[in-house]
Amino acid sequence: MLRKTGKLVSSCILTALLVSSFHISFPVTAQAQELDRIAAVQASSTLKASISKVSLEKGDTKKVTLTYGGSSLTASKATWTTSKSSVATVKNGTITAKGEGKATITAKYSGKTVTIDVTVKEEKEKLVATETKVTMVEGDTATINLKYDGSKLTGSKADWSTSKSSVVTVSNGVLTAKAKGTATITAKYKGETVKIQVTVNEDTKNKLEAAETKVTMVKGDTATINLKYDGSKLTGSKADWSTSKSSVVTVSNGVLTAKGKGTATITAEYKGETVKIQVTVNEESKDKLVATETKVTMVKGDKQTIRLKYDGSTLSGSKADWSTSKSSVVTVSNGELTAKGKGTATITAKYKGETVKIEVTVNEESKDKLVATKTKISMDKGDTETISLKYDGSKLTGSKAEWSTSKSSIATVKNGVVTAKAAGTATITAEYKNEKVKIEITVSDSNDKLSVDDDNISIKVGKKETIKVTYNGKKVSGSDVKWSTSKSSVAKVKDGVVTGKKKGNAVITAKYKGEEVEIKVKVK
Repeated sequence: MLRKTGKLVSSCILTALLVSSFHISFPVTAQAQELDRIAAVQASSTLKASISKVSLEKGDTKKVTLTYGGSSLTASKATWTTSKSSVATVKNGTITAKGEGKATITAKYSGKTVTIDVTVKEEKEKLVATETKVTMVEGDTATINLKYDGSKLTGSKADWSTSKSSVVTVSNGVLTAKAKGTATITAKYKGETVKIQVTVNEDTKNKLEAAETKVTMVKGDTATINLKYDGSKLTGSKADWSTSKSSVVTVSNGVLTAKGKGTATITAEYKGETVKIQVTVNEESKDKLVATETKVTMVKGDKQTIRLKYDGSTLSGSKADWSTSKSSVVTVSNGELTAKGKGTATITAKYKGETVKIEVTVNEESKDKLVATKTKISMDKGDTETISLKYDGSKLTGSKAEWSTSKSSIATVKNGVVTAKAAGTATITAEYKNEKVKIEITVSDSNDKLSVDDDNISIKVGKKETIKVTYNGKKVSGSDVKWSTSKSSVAKVKDGVVTGKKKGNAVITAKYKGEEVEIKVKVK
């Protein structure tokens, strides 16, 4: 009985355990299944876009695709909006970039939303020019620099064209202004195009200018022509000078010397630019007071004597009344000037009611330096001139320096005394204690028989200019002169009439009675 009772109890306990185990595991399994069901429902109702952000350039478009519950959704079924239509618009999922900035695109469907962040940048042209508007002057050139995709582009790689070649031409980006007007230059590269607007004005202002273009002188006078290039002072020695008639006036580094009554044209040339000065020389007026020099440049401590003439005869300096406008710059006594300090002043000489003025410029003297009282001298064949020297502010005897000439056939020198040998130019050099000073010498032959009215002319292609010839002061017919040209392809000549053929330089030679003269011709 007891054994059966034990088995019954054991059976009851086992049954109870099984029932308990069943009641514990059943709720856990149901909860997991419920969570899976909720997740599946949520997944089936999720709205997604193919992109969440996009960067566009102005004018670009971008198509956005949608999925809902894991399946594709036709874009037109969703509702689309933009936060800023000036930046980006949207229609049925297609975004269009309108302007620089940022905007948010929103898609809505079945209560769900998705957003796309949009950034729009201004469209950048791949081909650009450094200048799109250019103003030029006739004859000028200018270079247009290009960039492609932000990097420099060699001009020769692009295709260039002009809308009006009579106004401006172009080659590999180099513009050449031809005539007044406007034109459009076009550059093309890899399908990209850029345009440059060009305005050409007339060349109304020469780069090379003379302070005076008309000068009246008296035989024996000297005068200095001051030049400017591009608005800045230009040293006379840097220009090329010429005279159309050396029997009337000669020129050296801008210093004119009146030789005889008449008219002549002085031409200065620098960097392809020319300027002309018309010179009229009168016979020395009787009963008139004149000075051998009317413009003087000195160094502090220097002395220089101004010589006078009255009624054609030499006048002793002591007979005139002298005065200075600024004694701190220069003083004067009986015509002898003494440079006192840096600056400018006017010296006045009076005699018998006549007056003459001399403009004086005084420069500071450099110590421990060799200087000459004159660095540019014009002479006639056979003349002599003494060059005075100073060293360390004190006079230096000419015999103490070593002298040399660049061309002894033009000018010789001994102990500072220069002798003019023949027409031309030469450089005299003085040396003392390792210091050097140079003096430019120009020698003229006052007995020139053959001369022309202009020995340096500039004409345009197709234009003509007549060269007038005189011999011993009398006109000579062009047909009586033998003419020749160094370059007939540039300029030809017949009976003194020069015709420009093409751009370039040539030399015309006129020969008459054993004399000859050369005329420089520039055709532009």
